[in-house]
Amino acid sequence: MVFKSYYRIDIRDITIDNKVTNKAILEYMENSACRHSDSVGYGILGIPNTKRVWLLLDWKFKMIERLSYGEEINIKTWSKGMEKCYAYRDFEVYNSNGKIVAIASTKWVLMDVENLRIVKADETIRNSYNEEKERKVFEKEDLDKIKEPEHYEKEIISRIRKTDIDVNGHVHNLNYLDIAYEILPYTLQECQQFENVRITYKKEIKPNSEIRVKYVKEDNKQIVVIKDIDDVHIHSIIELW
Repeated sequence: MVFKSYYRIDIRDITIDNKVTNKAILEYMENSACRHSDSVGYGILGIPNTKRVWLLLDWKFKMIERLSYGEEINIKTWSKGMEKCYAYRDFEVYNSNGKIVAIASTKWVLMDVENLRIVKADETIRNSYNEEKERKVFEKEDLDKIKEPEHYEKEIISRIRKTDIDVNGHVHNLNYLDIAYEILPYTLQECQQFENVRITYKKEIKPNSEIRVKYVKEDNKQIVVIKDIDDVHIHSIIELW
């Protein structure tokens, strides 16, 4: 089943040139996914009954045409299927004329909120989403693992803000983009111009944490790696190009 949501680009979602940011479109997509899950009983509102929550592992995003303040958008999203412990979801963003302006693929896991363990989606959950297995937005379907670079050009230490924390008690997945922008050697407006975004999440960042943020440019990609303060565990790897 394809689930549809409608939004209007607000002032908080644009840069000084009145163009929508990547983070804003990603937020609209994420909200659409949440609404879809709410509609079938496995979203945030259903947690008291299901004891299950969806956690995002990967983003693969492409901006095709950057829209402006005040424009209306229609987002379509659907479940592509669930394999083992993983669930896959795609997105299409349309402008008011019905033209696709952005696409994305994502990978998720389902977690038991009582024992904090990843669980496999059962047949009831799978059937509730009416999977669209043949519908896809990227020709190359897979979300390959992103490797950590062997060297870096720059590194900074940062402390997590209270406002970074979400309903699950850790840094909200799209706030990782804000963290990445701080180390990029560009203005904020320039950071928002990258048409492709890839984010993989490996380990949650908890409140009051200090993190080590590293940057390098390789193969025309801006690569940011967020690690713990001890430089041992990777929290996330972000690629922008």
